[in-house]
Amino acid sequence: MVEPEWIFLHETPCKILKLLRQTSKPIYPTIVSKKIGITYAHVFNVLLRLEEIGFVNFEKKGRIKLIQLTESGHRASEILDDFVSLTKLSHVWAGIQKISSAPEMKNSKEATRLLTKYEKELNNLKESKVQWVKDTAEKLLAKIQELKQ
Repeated sequence: MVEPEWIFLHETPCKILKLLRQTSKPIYPTIVSKKIGITYAHVFNVLLRLEEIGFVNFEKKGRIKLIQLTESGHRASEILDDFVSLTKLSHVWAGIQKISSAPEMKNSKEATRLLTKYEKELNNLKESKVQWVKDTAEKLLAKIQELKQ
């Protein structure tokens, strides 16, 4: 039996779910392997585990197998994206807090470099389809503008 935590604690299943969500039709496991840069054998084993928990389906066409996400797999991939967004927002918030709490940092070159990096990340996150991600990114961008003044 596959432990549910496995999906969230290993990079390969996350990469596979993300890739499969980006494709609109079933694809070959070899394509998955090439696109994420991991051996076919490892990808195939991970796909079998994902099938066991109901996140992917294999579609057999003769000797060839195609793979696609199930509805549960699609949702799991969205949840992973939300988790990644939350992690990025949290990292930016921690950096902003560090800069604002250290008076010697506020007008330093290092602070300017970090704030510029954070702005870029937050502008990317503003393009999210998830409203709370957009809203939080906007709030953090406003905080960065306050620090820059």
